[in-house]
This record gives sequence, structure tokens and C-alpha cells, in this order.
Amino acid sequence: MLNPFRLLHTADWHIGKTLFGLSLLDDQRHVLAQLLDHVRAHKPDAVVVAGDIYDRSVPPADAVQLLDETLTKLVVDLQTPVVVIAGNHDGPERLGFGAALLQRAGLTVRGPVDLDAQPIRLHSHGITVALCPLPYAEPATVRSLLGEDARGAVPDHQAALRAQIARIREHLRPDELAVAVAHAFVQGGKVVDHSAQEYSEIERPLAVGGTAVVDPSVFDGFTYTALGHLHQPQRVGTARVGAHAVRYSGSLLQYSFAEANQARSATLVELFADGTLQTFDLPLVPKRALRTVKGTLAELVAQGLNDPKRDDFIAATLLDSSVLHDPLGRLREGYPNVLHIERPQLQAGNGALLQGDHRKRQPIDILDDFWQSVVGEALPVAAREVLTPLLADLSRRDGGAL
Repeated sequence: MLNPFRLLHTADWHIGKTLFGLSLLDDQRHVLAQLLDHVRAHKPDAVVVAGDIYDRSVPPADAVQLLDETLTKLVVDLQTPVVVIAGNHDGPERLGFGAALLQRAGLTVRGPVDLDAQPIRLHSHGITVALCPLPYAEPATVRSLLGEDARGAVPDHQAALRAQIARIREHLRPDELAVAVAHAFVQGGKVVDHSAQEYSEIERPLAVGGTAVVDPSVFDGFTYTALGHLHQPQRVGTARVGAHAVRYSGSLLQYSFAEANQARSATLVELFADGTLQTFDLPLVPKRALRTVKGTLAELVAQGLNDPKRDDFIAATLLDSSVLHDPLGRLREGYPNVLHIERPQLQAGNGALLQGDHRKRQPIDILDDFWQSVVGEALPVAAREVLTPLLADLSRRDGGAL
């Protein structure tokens, strides 16, 4: 078999991301260095980055600098063509600044949607590959580009993506392999549960309800589709579109504790002249992984002191029933990078935090609720007898505020 065209597929870098207020820039730099090593080792004919390059539309200056350093090493030092598209986290105009000049150097950036955009054609080992970048687009954006004729024709993300694909297909040739690069929520993709508030902006919802979901059949006819948006490496679709043909490479790092057990990788794709392909996972090992631990405060401090990976980012569930003084500070004696603590014992029996209008309740009853939430039992009778007159006296002195 002749040598294949090699494509390295990556996505969802989220450069500039913070986790519980902590910058992940050094951790991203660490993994991007591994990505560069994979390029050196496997010598792909192109690298595609399928959206969410930055974590927000207006990235911090140090995030811009890290992206500049990485792309310069890929394009200039390693002489590897790179194709980048905007995702839903990116500001397309900012990402696409200077795109016409950069393309001459081997870096193609597709930020704003352009329905007249041409495929990027690359040649290697007698194989011509037409890369079709499809930046993330809101349906309203595509409707405005199509004009009056599009009223009612582009109601959702699937219709918007179909419209982009239909226009770029007009430029494809029968003697080339077509590869789509898109940022979308494709039906069948596994989604991590980010229902907790601190996780809700990771795989940011693209729309309300099901209007954001795209059927994998929209990519029929492409030899391979390089996807971004979902952070877990996975293939989607049915045998009709190929076992590996529609695929998410996954994100650069774990970006929430809901993703703590997921490995991270880039995808090396080998495309053969007959349209067959094979994929390989290229591992990306974080400097500090995200982990969850559970136990009493004393147990976890002792465990951390003997843990060879104690510098990982930690979310701890403390099982202590007693009141703890500075649990975060004490836990960091064992795990210096604890980012989050949960105390199940501080919740009421039904799993909800204590609620209600405390102004209508007696101070001793509020104290009894607090004691039960911490200790798991009612306030002792002896303590109640001592505290009731003390709280009543404090209330009188404070003008009845207690």
C-alpha cells in the first residue's frame, strides 16, 4: 500500500482557561509541547484545530502569546501547514485577524463564516486532500449571509451547517479526498454531565432544546470529519458514514472535575488514496491531572503526604461530621492544589441546603437545624437548656434582632 496522507486532528484548546480562579496556562503550555513532539515524531502533512482555540472571545494577553508561540513553532519551525477554525467560545473576528497574510505562510484561519470560501488543497504521496474548514456559525448568521431567500430555510444549527457544506461542496473535485473541519454538537456524541454551576460553561450549550444537535449524515461524502466541541475523544455516526469517519479528537486538557477520569489525546489520521483511513490516539499527559478524593480530613492529609501525584488538582469530599477549622488550609498540607471541597454532612437529610425564612423561627430552632446538619443528630437537651436563655438574653439586648 502506498504511503498515506497524514493529518493530525486536535481541538478545544481553551487557551486562557481558569479553573476555580486558577490559571491553567502553564498546564496548557506543558501539553502543547507534547503536541509539538507528536508533530516532530509523526510528521503529519497538516494539523487541523477544530475550534475553541481560546476559552473566551476576548482572551488575555498571555493566552494570545502562547497561541502565537505554538503556531509559530508548527508553521515556521516544523514547516507544517495548519488549519484553524473558530468555535463557539472564540471571537471569530479577533481569531481571523490577518488571515489572508497568514495563509501565505501556511496558517489558514477561518474565523467569520464565509460562504464563498474555497477548500484548502494539500498534496502528499500522490494524494490530494481538500480541507473544508466550517467555522462555528449561529443560524442567524448564515441567514443574514444567504439573504432574503433564506427566510425560514435556516431554522437551526443543522440547517446552518448544511448551507455551509452545500456551498463548499461546489468547489470539490472527484479526484480528491474531502475532509471537513467543524465545531458542532453531533448526535450520538457522549456529553459529560456539567450540571453543577462551576462546570456549566465547559461544553457551552449551543442552543436551547434540541436545535443545536446535528445529525452525522450532514457529513456524508467526506472521507473524514474532524470535529470540535465535545471534550471526550470519540467517534460518532453509523457504519453508513464509516466507523472512524466522524470523530472528536477531544480537548487539550481535562477542564472540569466531571472530566477527571477521561484520558486526553490528539488524533492522527492516515488517509489512503482509495478513500480508506485509519486513526491513532496520540496521548497528551497533563502536568497536573484533575482528581477527586474522598475521606475524613485526617485521612486525606495523611494520604496526600504519601501520594506521588500529590500536586494534581484535587476536588475533595470530606466525610467528617464534626466542625472543622480551616479545612482547606489543612488539606493543602497533603494536597497543595486542592481547588474544591464538598461537605455532604453540611446538607440536610434530603440533600438540600437548609432553607426557609429564618426570621419567622426561634434562634434556638435555627441553631438546632445547624447542629443537625453538621453532626447528624438533634441538639442535646442539656445544650438546649443552657443555650435557650442565653439566646433570648442576646435577642433582648439586640432589640429583638435575634
